[in-house]
Amino acid sequence: MISLDNLTVSYGGWTLFDGISFLINPKDRIGLVGRNGAGKTTLLRLIVGEQQPTSGAVTLNGECTVGYLPQQMKVADTTTLAEETAKAFDKVLRLETEIESLTRQIAERTDYESASYEQLLHRLNDANDHYHILGGETRDADIEKTLLGLGFRREDFDRPTSEFSGGWRMRIELAKLLLRRPSIFLLDEPTTGVDAVSRSEFWAMLAELRSKGISMLVSTPYMDEARRCDRIALCYKGRILRLDTPAKVVSQYDAPLFALSGDNMYGLLTAARRLEGVVACYPFGAAHHLVADTHFSAEAGMRRLAAEGFSRVTIRPVEADIEDVFIKLMGHE
Repeated sequence: MISLDNLTVSYGGWTLFDGISFLINPKDRIGLVGRNGAGKTTLLRLIVGEQQPTSGAVTLNGECTVGYLPQQMKVADTTTLAEETAKAFDKVLRLETEIESLTRQIAERTDYESASYEQLLHRLNDANDHYHILGGETRDADIEKTLLGLGFRREDFDRPTSEFSGGWRMRIELAKLLLRRPSIFLLDEPTTGVDAVSRSEFWAMLAELRSKGISMLVSTPYMDEARRCDRIALCYKGRILRLDTPAKVVSQYDAPLFALSGDNMYGLLTAARRLEGVVACYPFGAAHHLVADTHFSAEAGMRRLAAEGFSRVTIRPVEADIEDVFIKLMGHE
């Protein structure tokens, strides 16, 4: 579990975060949702320890370990897929070097009763134990299993990483995280710039990871991805406006909401904002969403817009979505 307690981040006289607090529980999958500049990346960097808060604290409880996938991935273009993935075992490689050195030193010694010789034996035992815990003995098998599980083929293993697209390079980084076996993933907009199919496949992989007990905090600008999370945190100007399940976030929407469509959608957007009883109107997919007060009449609104020359106008009630809640909380900006 990770606890964020009253985090504040200030730069000079400007405050980015002010009193952020929440928990990341075991098996949690939290979507951190907000526009660019909302502070999502900064919050992840605070949790992973790459940045320090002005005040407040981040506490990792128990044996919690963190795997962090930043927006700017560090996949080298001079390695093969297998070589790049093996970098996940950098600690194992260092231990192999240490074990070889200690074994050589022990073989060259004859002072079997000395304290220094006994110390070498203890160091070798400790290194071997650590090597086993980190999965050194099954490294190659683990790499193969992980890459195949992420959709790579065996014939891809010797391909240069430069040949892979952005979506597949993201999978390479995810493979490295998996092989380090963290208890929580921090993923910073992992699907930005990735095609729709790769996005869907990536979230299917995250669902499988969650079933294995791995917690996740995923930042995303996409509301459809937020719906896949157990809880969502709506971030705006350094504040978390809501933190709850998608269903509960949507259930808190308390204003009449309508979908507006017709010819000349741009003109409709401006005209609808002048209608009596309309609080706000904004583009929403193929339609506009119109927020009204209790005095608004859809029939009267359609007649008024038709009288202004708009054709095929329809105004119908709709259920609110997460994005509607977010826009309302931001003040319809």
